[in-house]
Amino acid sequence: MRTILIIGAGKSTAYLVKYLLDKSVAAQLHITLADKNIDFATNLIAHHPNGNAIAFDLFDEHKSTKEITQHAIVYSRLPARVHIEVATACLTFNKKLCTQPPCT
Repeated sequence: MRTILIIGAGKSTAYLVKYLLDKSVAAQLHITLADKNIDFATNLIAHHPNGNAIAFDLFDEHKSTKEITQHAIVYSRLPARVHIEVATACLTFNKKLCTQPPCT
């Protein structure tokens, strides 16, 4: 099963999470939704068997390193100004990274 870590549970993340969870059985995906506010993440996962929600602080190096190393793909839904921290961790641990394009 492929594992995806989505960092950030903002409003636009709901559509992505729903899409991935809907496809998760056929595509053999497990989605971990990480956010500072675990209630936001938990509501979006909605008890789906192929998803889980975790409390996450990018600047807690121990926790962020642990989570990034345990997933095959990292999708940062955080503001563009902090993508560099996520990218650095993904490069360090040879993990695939996706980011949302900034709005211009």
